[in-house]
Amino acid sequence: MQKSQEYLYCARDKEKEPGQIEDLMEELRLEVESLQSYLEKAFNSSHHPLKKVLKLLLVVFQATYSGLGTNFHLLSMAQEEIKYYAKKLWEFFRALLTMKADKGGGALSGGPHGEDMSEELNPYTVILPAILPRFHPDLFMLYMLYRQQEDALYWQGIVRLGHLTDTKLLEFLDVQRQLWPLKDVKLTANQARPPTRNPANHNRAHPTPSPRRKRYSIVRHKCFQSATECLQKIISTVAPKEKLEIILKTYQEIEKTVSRVLSKDYKLPMDDLLPLLIYVVSRAGIQHLGAEIHFIQDLMDPTNRGGMNDFLLTALESCYEHIQKDEVRLFK
Repeated sequence: MQKSQEYLYCARDKEKEPGQIEDLMEELRLEVESLQSYLEKAFNSSHHPLKKVLKLLLVVFQATYSGLGTNFHLLSMAQEEIKYYAKKLWEFFRALLTMKADKGGGALSGGPHGEDMSEELNPYTVILPAILPRFHPDLFMLYMLYRQQEDALYWQGIVRLGHLTDTKLLEFLDVQRQLWPLKDVKLTANQARPPTRNPANHNRAHPTPSPRRKRYSIVRHKCFQSATECLQKIISTVAPKEKLEIILKTYQEIEKTVSRVLSKDYKLPMDDLLPLLIYVVSRAGIQHLGAEIHFIQDLMDPTNRGGMNDFLLTALESCYEHIQKDEVRLFK
């Protein structure tokens, strides 16, 4: 720790790197964005002690859990090890802040020792988002292996539901017809053209559905597109907080679509939300959704548990489990 000061505060201009880590620390503030920005630069600076520590931790982790060590039985150990790394790096980082104050660099708001740090500043919010991208490939492989059987059943359901048209799927999921966003469906010229009338049926006693409504029955993957595209973004993020934000945004997009269909603000009760969310999940086609859910549950910030995050994560897990059922996988 003492030796690290040689790199942090020395005035050897020849060895200074682009960005000048020393100058960046002078501008540091006790805010999540500021700390994460500094850490990202520190982890990419060959002279910074945090980069050296992280590099060694990554080598050890890969030697333990990748290659021959890729075994789903080791998942709990691996994810606990990642959380331990974050905790220790957080202690190290706070020590560097203290060294800054002791060196005469001035105290940060909240005190150099972090006595008054908000709950928002912790290993899960500051350290994990910075280090997870480096550990994610090997760690997530363990999650995929752990959830392999459930994900296989779930994917069979996804494939089966993918063959259904939008109206058939909404009907199969018992979505109330008043919530069907058929106005969002843009039919092609051929789809919108009324079918040729059969003279033999011209004088039928019962009226037939309008030609345009009948045309909706051949359309796939057109309803709730904004929510579907939003949920698909979950695979392009790593941090659990970002994944939770995507799930929340998906819920908001579903609610926004329903409100537009009803021409009024509408807060979805669970009975309405679940079938609509199943629809969106089935159309999003996230192959390893079980691994994604488990990953979020294990590595999310404990201070964020409860409330809307838990509600939506539980709802998403319910959709995942429902799609695995025989009635879905074997539906014809």
